[in-house]
Amino acid sequence: MVTPKSINPQLNLDAAKSGLVEEQQPWPANPPRRASVATSGFGGANAHLVVEEFPSQGFIGTDIDNRKMRSSRFLLPFSAHKPESQVQNFEALAAVYGEYSPADVAYTLGRRSRLPYREFAIVSTDPDNKTSPSLSKDQLQIAKRLRTTPPRIGLIFTGQGSQWPQMGKELFRWFPPFQRAIHMMNETLQRLPDGPAWTLEDSQVYVAEISQPACAAVQIGLVDLLNSWNVVLYACMGHSSVAEMAAAYAAGRVSLEEAVAAYYRGKCVAQVTRNGSMAAIGMTVEDCETLLEPLNPRVTIAAINSPESITISGDTDTIHEVSSISTSKGIFNRLLPTGGKAYHSSHMKEIGEIFESSTRGGQAMYYGHEDRGRPVTPFFTSVSGHRLPEDFQITPSYWRQNVESPVLFSPALVEMVNYGFNTLVKVGPHSALAGPI
Repeated sequence: MVTPKSINPQLNLDAAKSGLVEEQQPWPANPPRRASVATSGFGGANAHLVVEEFPSQGFIGTDIDNRKMRSSRFLLPFSAHKPESQVQNFEALAAVYGEYSPADVAYTLGRRSRLPYREFAIVSTDPDNKTSPSLSKDQLQIAKRLRTTPPRIGLIFTGQGSQWPQMGKELFRWFPPFQRAIHMMNETLQRLPDGPAWTLEDSQVYVAEISQPACAAVQIGLVDLLNSWNVVLYACMGHSSVAEMAAAYAAGRVSLEEAVAAYYRGKCVAQVTRNGSMAAIGMTVEDCETLLEPLNPRVTIAAINSPESITISGDTDTIHEVSSISTSKGIFNRLLPTGGKAYHSSHMKEIGEIFESSTRGGQAMYYGHEDRGRPVTPFFTSVSGHRLPEDFQITPSYWRQNVESPVLFSPALVEMVNYGFNTLVKVGPHSALAGPI
């Protein structure tokens, strides 16, 4: 211990109720223990910290430092898997309750697992720290009855179009399972013979070649994060190709390595030469088909999002024509930013074959090595609008069909709802599907 040899006479320590500690001193008898730590640096930094002991130190154990407990009332939490076990546990404790301090009993019960059937008792002790003479069932009060069956969780993936710069940044920073998934996806892409020169951390999220694998990676990372939290899925589905790749991964139908299809989708779509556009329009499927019939195949239905929310896709001039007609009739419509691409239209047939062959070549590197590692979960596909059979193998030809076909999101969602989930979780960078759902 270093102490000064003299004190500035202008410091009136007695008036400030302060003193200079020159030797070790015992803690004051009355709790809590509290200390003040101060520092004054030569550079001008001044800091003052007051440290106080955690209150439970005064409660735990019998006669710690011969100090009396400051509380005379204690909460005793009880929990069990079933009511019979709750009764047995309570009776066993009541038989020996008088042998222990209420503080020790409260501390021990508070550290036990929180099981579905929960009750509590409030007990008192006298100022002399003596235990209550007995523990009676009359003191028990119901806290909560948790459901004994797990929730039936349905996941819906949003896919492309929901991306934004720095999406997933905080997830990547704070959650190792998410971070590992992004790293694994990056490594998988880099091992491809025609892999990208960029990484998933690239900021150009509005370029199709990057945005599509980036959206898939973020959603796959979220799946791994949910798995790390022991979230058990009851069913899942996705909107469009990229979302379906993440949903298929969540359902245990494809491995992370097989999800490289998202990379080839973006890469091949970038090679489409025809200029196209897409638009959202507020009308039923039947009315939309009637409106588009004379314009087919220049423009077609690209997605059925809800009973009165349709996405159309096709030649840019025809899309603008449909938009003008809809506006004149007072029908809601909005052009969508797609970078000049008409997804889920005849435009995609231009790259269908090369997309399928490229995906097959990229996935071939991992055939026999993939480790799905997850139980198969019911998967409702927006390609057919129905549940995918469990024995159905998802191959590159399926992803080609996904790109070229309209997205039957609403029919698939209706069927998944009828399947019986009771909790719906939207997964993706943005809640883009909140309206249609």
